[in-house]
Amino acid sequence: MYNSPSIPLNTSASMKSQTILAIFISTLLAIVASYTVYFGYTTNYTTHAFSPTSFKNQYDHGVYKYRILSKKILLFTDQLLGDSYPDDKAERRLLIMDTIASERFYYAYYYVNTFFLILVSIVLVLLLDMEDSLKMNNGEKQLILFLVPLLICLTQYVVCPYDISSYFFQLLIIFIYLKIYNKYYWLTLFLVCFLLVLATLNRESSALTVSFLVVLTLCKLGFTQKTIIFNILIIISFLLTYVALRYYITDINEPEIHRDFLLYNLLVFPQNLGIIFWGVFFYLSMAMANSADNKMMIIIYHLVSLPYIWTCFKAGYLWETRLYIPLFLGSLCFSKLDMSGFRFHPWEYLQGTRIYKELL
Repeated sequence: MYNSPSIPLNTSASMKSQTILAIFISTLLAIVASYTVYFGYTTNYTTHAFSPTSFKNQYDHGVYKYRILSKKILLFTDQLLGDSYPDDKAERRLLIMDTIASERFYYAYYYVNTFFLILVSIVLVLLLDMEDSLKMNNGEKQLILFLVPLLICLTQYVVCPYDISSYFFQLLIIFIYLKIYNKYYWLTLFLVCFLLVLATLNRESSALTVSFLVVLTLCKLGFTQKTIIFNILIIISFLLTYVALRYYITDINEPEIHRDFLLYNLLVFPQNLGIIFWGVFFYLSMAMANSADNKMMIIIYHLVSLPYIWTCFKAGYLWETRLYIPLFLGSLCFSKLDMSGFRFHPWEYLQGTRIYKELL
């Protein structure tokens, strides 16, 4: 009679210890993988961005000048390192990439991106432990906890300060939404809007997080008043930050350069390898999906994210495979999402449409 309460307590303690162990292992993996990338290999892609001067010459122009949060963090970290690392000496491998490279500045890249990779891993552990929101077995959890950090590191041959931090904001916002939305609507709305502002100050790919939340909220609750208010306010949070950055930072003396890389991305090697990368990891998220509804959510998420996808094809380099990572992270969450209590089930709706019946 008195022993019965100890069962759930022991179970709870066991779950907490497993979570702590998973965080510990994921942190070690992030540190090892990041160190391997930054000091075991030398990028052949990123050049002239490994000293404060050359960094500012590149990142204070074009679309980069609007990504102010990550720039400030990197420059602050470089100053924080101070005399602990020599600023006037750089290894030959760095000087090949940047003739005025700073060893200390390169370490600043490493510390900033490793720090955010650890945060990504920790949030991922907490996210995957939400059994009431994401349905997967232990093997799938372990696979994802190892796959995501390694995949992020694989795409870090494009060395930049804002990618991994953007993944952290994306996963943190998703975690907060899934964790407290049902109980604390207004608190969730405030935290999500605040983090979206920070995420947009970091990188405009935060639009994909908005897309994710819009799709999720509409399918979960339908067209209710709360859904409409929530979606309108998160869209406004993104748009106001996006527009404000371009209003206050735009230099009228700097000519706007509009380049069209669509045919280049489609036809030229190795740019078209990026398309294969996108396709392979889109397939992976679809293959991991729990149900047809989960697959439909992934497809809808990509459809809502078409402005981002189109921008990548038109103005980006698809060989920079990092561009697909935020889409993959969102698709991964949708693939394991528990949709049992949702008001809208896209696969059931599609089966009832005329188009589906004609296809049969």
